[in-house]
Amino acid sequence: MEESESTPNQNSNQSAFLQIALATIGIALGGAALFLAINSAKKASALSEEINGKIEKIAAAAIDVKKTSDRLDSLAAMVEDNKSADKLRMDNFGRQVQSVLENLSGNIKANRELIEANQKAIQELAGRGARPAAKRADSPSEAKESGSANAQSAQASEGGAIVHVVEAGDTFSKIAAKYKVSIESIEKANPGVSSNRLRIGQKLNIVK
Repeated sequence: MEESESTPNQNSNQSAFLQIALATIGIALGGAALFLAINSAKKASALSEEINGKIEKIAAAAIDVKKTSDRLDSLAAMVEDNKSADKLRMDNFGRQVQSVLENLSGNIKANRELIEANQKAIQELAGRGARPAAKRADSPSEAKESGSANAQSAQASEGGAIVHVVEAGDTFSKIAAKYKVSIESIEKANPGVSSNRLRIGQKLNIVK
Protein backbone atom coordinates (compact mmCIF):
# COMPACT_ATOMS: atom_id res chain seq x y z
CA MET A 1 0.00 0.00 0.00
CA GLU A 2 2.85 2.41 0.75
CA GLU A 3 4.49 1.83 -2.60
CA SER A 4 1.27 2.62 -4.44
CA GLU A 5 0.82 5.93 -2.58
CA SER A 6 4.36 7.15 -3.40
CA THR A 7 4.02 6.67 -7.10
CA PRO A 8 1.55 9.52 -7.72
CA ASN A 9 3.75 11.93 -5.75
CA GLN A 10 6.73 11.02 -7.87
CA ASN A 11 4.76 11.51 -11.00
CA SER A 12 3.61 14.87 -9.75
CA ASN A 13 7.16 15.92 -8.98
CA GLN A 14 8.36 14.76 -12.34
CA SER A 15 5.58 16.65 -14.03
CA ALA A 16 6.45 19.85 -12.16
CA PHE A 17 10.13 19.46 -12.97
CA LEU A 18 9.26 18.88 -16.58
CA GLN A 19 7.14 22.01 -16.64
CA ILE A 20 9.93 24.01 -14.98
CA ALA A 21 12.43 22.63 -17.47
CA LEU A 22 10.18 23.46 -20.36
CA ALA A 23 9.60 26.92 -18.97
CA THR A 24 13.34 27.38 -18.54
CA ILE A 25 13.97 26.21 -22.05
CA GLY A 26 11.21 28.50 -23.30
CA ILE A 27 12.76 31.43 -21.46
CA ALA A 28 16.17 30.54 -22.83
CA LEU A 29 14.81 30.26 -26.34
CA GLY A 30 12.95 33.54 -25.89
CA GLY A 31 16.11 35.21 -24.66
CA ALA A 32 18.06 33.78 -27.57
CA ALA A 33 15.38 34.94 -29.97
CA LEU A 34 15.39 38.37 -28.35
CA PHE A 35 19.17 38.53 -28.59
CA LEU A 36 19.06 37.49 -32.21
CA ALA A 37 16.34 40.00 -32.87
CA ILE A 38 18.31 42.80 -31.18
CA ASN A 39 21.50 41.79 -32.98
CA SER A 40 19.64 41.60 -36.27
CA ALA A 41 18.10 44.99 -35.58
CA LYS A 42 21.54 46.43 -34.85
CA LYS A 43 22.94 44.91 -38.02
CA ALA A 44 19.93 46.13 -39.96
CA SER A 45 20.39 49.61 -38.47
CA ALA A 46 24.10 49.61 -39.35
CA LEU A 47 23.31 48.38 -42.85
CA SER A 48 20.62 51.02 -43.18
CA GLU A 49 23.05 53.71 -42.07
CA GLU A 50 25.65 52.43 -44.54
CA ILE A 51 23.05 52.40 -47.28
CA ASN A 52 21.94 55.89 -46.33
CA GLY A 53 25.56 57.03 -46.33
CA LYS A 54 26.07 55.58 -49.79
CA ILE A 55 22.85 57.20 -50.98
CA GLU A 56 24.04 60.54 -49.61
CA LYS A 57 27.39 60.08 -51.35
CA ILE A 58 25.62 59.22 -54.59
CA ALA A 59 23.43 62.30 -54.21
CA ALA A 60 26.49 64.47 -53.50
CA ALA A 61 28.25 62.98 -56.51
CA ALA A 62 25.16 63.70 -58.63
CA ILE A 63 25.19 67.31 -57.40
CA ASP A 64 28.90 67.62 -58.28
CA VAL A 65 28.20 66.18 -61.72
CA LYS A 66 25.38 68.71 -62.17
CA LYS A 67 27.65 71.57 -61.09
CA THR A 68 30.41 70.37 -63.43
CA SER A 69 27.92 70.11 -66.28
CA ASP A 70 26.68 73.64 -65.55
CA ARG A 71 30.27 74.91 -65.52
CA LEU A 72 30.97 73.21 -68.83
CA ASP A 73 27.85 74.78 -70.31
CA SER A 74 28.92 78.18 -68.96
CA LEU A 75 32.42 77.78 -70.40
CA ALA A 76 30.99 76.74 -73.76
CA ALA A 77 28.76 79.82 -73.74
CA MET A 78 31.76 82.03 -72.86
CA VAL A 79 33.77 80.51 -75.71
CA GLU A 80 30.96 81.23 -78.14
CA ASP A 81 30.64 84.78 -76.81
CA ASN A 82 34.39 85.31 -77.17
CA LYS A 83 34.26 83.99 -80.72
CA SER A 84 31.47 86.41 -81.55
CA ALA A 85 33.31 89.30 -79.84
CA ASP A 86 36.55 88.45 -81.66
CA LYS A 87 34.72 88.32 -84.98
CA LEU A 88 33.09 91.67 -84.23
CA ARG A 89 36.45 93.20 -83.29
CA MET A 90 38.05 91.84 -86.46
CA ASP A 91 35.21 93.21 -88.56
CA ASN A 92 35.56 96.63 -86.91
CA PHE A 93 39.33 96.55 -87.42
CA GLY A 94 38.87 95.60 -91.06
CA ARG A 95 36.43 98.48 -91.57
CA GLN A 96 38.84 100.91 -89.90
CA VAL A 97 41.73 99.72 -92.10
CA GLN A 98 39.53 100.04 -95.18
CA SER A 99 38.53 103.57 -94.15
CA VAL A 100 42.17 104.57 -93.62
CA LEU A 101 43.16 103.11 -97.01
CA GLU A 102 40.33 104.99 -98.69
CA ASN A 103 41.39 108.24 -97.01
CA LEU A 104 45.01 107.66 -98.04
CA SER A 105 43.93 106.92 -101.59
CA GLY A 106 41.87 110.12 -101.66
CA ASN A 107 44.77 112.16 -100.27
CA ILE A 108 47.19 110.67 -102.79
CA LYS A 109 44.78 111.45 -105.62
CA ALA A 110 44.30 115.02 -104.36
CA ASN A 111 48.08 115.49 -104.04
CA ARG A 112 48.61 114.19 -107.56
CA GLU A 113 46.02 116.59 -108.90
CA LEU A 114 47.65 119.44 -106.97
CA ILE A 115 51.09 118.51 -108.31
CA GLU A 116 49.74 118.36 -111.87
CA ALA A 117 48.03 121.75 -111.41
CA ASN A 118 51.25 123.26 -110.05
CA GLN A 119 53.24 121.81 -112.93
CA LYS A 120 50.79 123.33 -115.41
CA ALA A 121 50.97 126.67 -113.62
CA ILE A 122 54.77 126.57 -113.70
CA GLN A 123 54.73 125.72 -117.40
CA GLU A 124 52.32 128.59 -118.08
CA LEU A 125 54.51 131.00 -116.11
CA ALA A 126 57.58 129.77 -117.95
CA GLY A 127 55.76 130.23 -121.26
CA ARG A 128 54.74 133.75 -120.31
CA GLY A 129 58.35 134.56 -119.47
CA ALA A 130 59.63 133.14 -122.78
CA ARG A 131 57.08 134.82 -125.09
CA PRO A 132 58.09 138.46 -124.36
CA ALA A 133 61.71 137.57 -125.06
CA ALA A 134 60.70 136.15 -128.46
CA LYS A 135 58.70 139.28 -129.22
CA ARG A 136 61.69 141.47 -128.35
CA ALA A 137 63.80 139.45 -130.75
CA ASP A 138 61.20 139.75 -133.53
CA SER A 139 60.40 143.45 -133.08
CA PRO A 140 63.01 145.91 -134.42
CA SER A 141 62.16 148.51 -131.80
CA GLU A 142 62.37 145.93 -129.02
CA ALA A 143 65.61 144.63 -130.50
CA LYS A 144 66.98 148.16 -130.30
CA GLU A 145 65.87 148.36 -126.67
CA SER A 146 67.46 145.00 -126.04
CA GLY A 147 70.69 146.22 -127.59
CA SER A 148 70.69 149.29 -125.42
CA ALA A 149 69.97 147.14 -122.37
CA ASN A 150 72.88 144.90 -123.32
CA ALA A 151 75.03 147.98 -123.64
CA GLN A 152 73.96 149.15 -120.22
CA SER A 153 74.65 145.63 -118.91
CA ALA A 154 78.09 145.77 -120.45
CA GLN A 155 78.73 149.11 -118.84
CA ALA A 156 77.61 147.70 -115.55
CA SER A 157 79.90 144.76 -116.08
CA GLU A 158 82.80 147.10 -116.57
CA GLY A 159 81.92 148.71 -113.23
CA GLY A 160 82.06 145.28 -111.56
CA ALA A 161 78.29 144.42 -111.58
CA ILE A 162 76.24 142.07 -113.77
CA VAL A 163 72.52 142.33 -114.48
CA HIS A 164 70.75 138.94 -114.28
CA VAL A 165 67.28 138.49 -115.77
CA VAL A 166 65.23 136.12 -113.61
CA GLU A 167 64.11 132.92 -115.32
CA ALA A 168 61.65 130.22 -114.24
CA GLY A 169 62.95 128.26 -111.27
CA ASP A 170 65.59 130.85 -110.29
CA THR A 171 66.45 131.35 -106.61
CA PHE A 172 69.17 133.32 -104.88
CA SER A 173 71.10 130.11 -104.22
CA LYS A 174 70.87 129.04 -107.86
CA ILE A 175 71.89 132.48 -109.12
CA ALA A 176 74.74 132.65 -106.59
CA ALA A 177 76.02 129.28 -107.77
CA LYS A 178 75.76 130.39 -111.40
CA TYR A 179 77.86 133.54 -110.90
CA LYS A 180 79.98 132.10 -108.11
CA VAL A 181 79.02 134.75 -105.58
CA SER A 182 77.46 134.60 -102.12
CA ILE A 183 73.76 134.92 -101.39
CA GLU A 184 74.56 137.78 -99.01
CA SER A 185 76.17 139.78 -101.84
CA ILE A 186 73.04 139.33 -104.00
CA GLU A 187 70.82 140.45 -101.11
CA LYS A 188 73.02 143.52 -100.49
CA ALA A 189 73.05 144.41 -104.20
CA ASN A 190 69.26 144.06 -104.43
CA PRO A 191 67.72 145.50 -101.26
CA GLY A 192 64.04 144.83 -100.75
CA VAL A 193 64.05 141.81 -103.08
CA SER A 194 62.98 138.47 -101.57
CA SER A 195 64.22 135.15 -102.91
CA ASN A 196 60.72 133.71 -102.42
CA ARG A 197 59.07 136.43 -104.54
CA LEU A 198 61.18 136.53 -107.67
CA ARG A 199 59.32 137.31 -110.91
CA ILE A 200 60.22 136.03 -114.32
CA GLY A 201 61.91 138.86 -116.24
CA GLN A 202 62.92 140.70 -113.07
CA LYS A 203 66.47 142.11 -113.16
CA LEU A 204 68.94 141.54 -110.37
CA ASN A 205 72.30 143.15 -109.81
CA ILE A 206 75.15 140.69 -109.33
CA VAL A 207 78.27 142.12 -107.74
CA LYS A 208 81.41 140.03 -107.72
